[in-house]
Amino acid sequence: MNKSLQKNPGNGVSPFGNQAIIKTVNKVHEPSLLDYWLILAKYKWSILFFIITGMLAAVLLINSMTPQYRSKARLLVEPITQNKQTSLGAYEYVDSPRLFYQTQYEIITSRNIAKQVIKNLGLQNDKRFLASFDEMDELAPADSPFPIKNISENMRLEPFVDLLLTDLRVSGGNDSQIFDIEYDATDPVLASEIANALADAYINFGASSRGKGAAHTTDWLTKQDKKLRLKLEKSEIALQEFKSEHSMLDTGSNLEVSNTKLSALAKQLIIAQSDRSDAEVRYHQIKAISEQNGDLNSISSILNNEVIVKLKEAEIDQAREVSELAQRYGSNHPKLITAKTKLQKAQNTISNVVNEIVANLSKEVSLTKARERKLRGLIGREETSARNLQSKGFQLGKLEQKLAYHRRMYEEFLAKASEIESKTNFSISNITILDPAHPVFKPYSPNIKRIFILCTVIGAFIGILFAFLRK
Repeated sequence: MNKSLQKNPGNGVSPFGNQAIIKTVNKVHEPSLLDYWLILAKYKWSILFFIITGMLAAVLLINSMTPQYRSKARLLVEPITQNKQTSLGAYEYVDSPRLFYQTQYEIITSRNIAKQVIKNLGLQNDKRFLASFDEMDELAPADSPFPIKNISENMRLEPFVDLLLTDLRVSGGNDSQIFDIEYDATDPVLASEIANALADAYINFGASSRGKGAAHTTDWLTKQDKKLRLKLEKSEIALQEFKSEHSMLDTGSNLEVSNTKLSALAKQLIIAQSDRSDAEVRYHQIKAISEQNGDLNSISSILNNEVIVKLKEAEIDQAREVSELAQRYGSNHPKLITAKTKLQKAQNTISNVVNEIVANLSKEVSLTKARERKLRGLIGREETSARNLQSKGFQLGKLEQKLAYHRRMYEEFLAKASEIESKTNFSISNITILDPAHPVFKPYSPNIKRIFILCTVIGAFIGILFAFLRK
């Protein structure tokens, strides 16, 4: 303590003087950078000890860690999917690529893909993959009530699936269509094999999914083909049976035949009516002359008869002969008598022929009337048949329309099925392996440089902290 203060305590000294002295003392003892440096210099060997200890710890830590090798397979995954609204086998780009790629992440890291890789590579029996993993203990502990033999093959793979997925990493698809499948293993060759197997299993999964869709489509097309073909065959059989039962052709032909028959009968009826009218006129003319005891030979139909014409010529010749003989001989001369007998005979023959013509004309009138009645009956029956044909033709038309509809549907189906089958048979994949994984013999983990630096820094920090605490 200051001596002047001891000698004169309280004489002329301000109460604020002691505070100023205390502040001065504290200011003098405040540590500076030099003080810190002196402390570090004083404990430099202790600090060096901790640094070396940290370095040794880093070496021990690095040596205790198992090296991990990372292998990477790079894929090009285009965001396309099947367009189900247009037709089967058509593909288009998806509307939401982010959702599409998130789905691809889930597929690649799915347990189904992992099981396929394990089966393909036989990892359940690969010592490089198993290392110290005891699958039996994981599957069925000793105290488990369920024996191992009751566990299915897929269930036996579950622990291996967990082990496989632990070291799997999938990235990409955010700003590009590139996917990276990375896998870490203690063996660089095994890491590349698993990465490539995962890429192959992922591609095969997509192809298998499309193949199942194509198989389902083919089965559906086959069933539809059978149904449509059966309908077509039933329609054809129904149409043929109806035609055979009613002796019909197709609708157009039946109407054409019926109209042709009616037209022909109508023409024949007109001719028959004309013949009947002509025969009646001639018959009534002869009948009127007969009733008046007139000469039938004056009728044109008789005069124009060839037989009558020849007989008339013979009669004229015989009459000329009688006239000549009468002038030459007497009335009782035998030649004249013979000539008169021949003339009378010729006249009788003409009379008989005329009578026969009149009788034939009466028969002709009856025949023409009968023929006209027959034609009218035929026309009536044909008209009735035509009306029935129209009714049956309506049913036949319905059957023909049904058959045409089923045939058109079947032909359109065959064309569409051919198009769909060509598309489903076309193997399209939206996944391409850009860079297959290859063994990388430089360990990915542990990071020796980082661990060494970190342990050295920690040792130095502990040493400095120890020095300051000691001070």
